[in-house]
Amino acid sequence: MDLKELAAYQREFDKRHGWDWSNLNNVEKIDALNYLAVALAGKLGSSAISSRKSPEGLNL
Repeated sequence: MDLKELAAYQREFDKRHGWDWSNLNNVEKIDALNYLAVALAGKLGSSAISSRKSPEGLNL
């Protein structure tokens, strides 16, 4: 697979999953980025809590 094929595959994947932002205006793009940033922060927080509760985390 060359780079053009990979890029086309990625674009198709994004469209299938609702991640095609090509038709969004700037405000909608900022809203989408904000949502993703909050979701990522939540996942990081969950991971931090899980690691603190693990037996290895108790030895800190």
